[in-house]
Amino acid sequence: MDTVSEMYGGSSDDSLAIVILSYAQDESLKCMTNNAINTLNESCLPENTQIVVVESNRKTPPYQQENVKTVYLDPPFNFNKYMNYGISITQSKYVALCNNDLVFSKNWMVEIQKAFDENPDVYSISPACPDHHPKQGFPLDSGIYLGHRVWKEVAGWCLVFKREMLEITGYLDERFYFWFADDDYARTLEKYQVKHALLTSSHVRHLDKRTLKKQDDFKKFHLTFKSRAVYEQKWKGRTSLSVFLGGIYMYVDFFIYKYIRRKDVLEEDDDG
Repeated sequence: MDTVSEMYGGSSDDSLAIVILSYAQDESLKCMTNNAINTLNESCLPENTQIVVVESNRKTPPYQQENVKTVYLDPPFNFNKYMNYGISITQSKYVALCNNDLVFSKNWMVEIQKAFDENPDVYSISPACPDHHPKQGFPLDSGIYLGHRVWKEVAGWCLVFKREMLEITGYLDERFYFWFADDDYARTLEKYQVKHALLTSSHVRHLDKRTLKKQDDFKKFHLTFKSRAVYEQKWKGRTSLSVFLGGIYMYVDFFIYKYIRRKDVLEEDDDG
């Protein structure tokens, strides 16, 4: 494995901790996590790189690749809590928070470290996804874009930041256990005027919610609702009553769709 310092002469002290969340509930998802780890190890990383995989399936054996530590945390799943644990057990200059549905290009971290060196006032960076970002108006290799917009400059599936940023923002808010974690991250950086950028010369392909697609409709809905309520209270100033009533409406609408509208659509398709 080539190192960042060998690729462009950066400091060998620029250590990196990579935290990956995984739920290998079947063989295909286990292979996806393994592929993310393998493409990481095939890329150019700093000499002092730690990879922590937080695995939600305790029946999955520890991952065996170089520089990888597998940890198993107690349920229920909590995205930010699991990420915070990975951050807390590592020591490094940089931290990367990653989904397991990613494919890393060879120079993804080389480009990020160069960007940090050239832009010392930037504390957080997302690499560009070749499938997603060109459609959002960010051509690959077109430069660096400052901003805090989720799914644009802020790609929640891969966030790389200077560990010292946590002295400003604090750790991740563990009330966000799945969805809206990236929204909260973006709003927190914006609140504290911490600069974030999308770096289009760093390429990491996002395979887009492969683990979530394995869950049933009710679990998907449950994973999103509570986080939405917390987000609206924290950032939009909504009262608990307002959020509660909105939640009832969402639940009713969900079940109407699942058990009535969806049935009607299927019957119309059968008639056609």
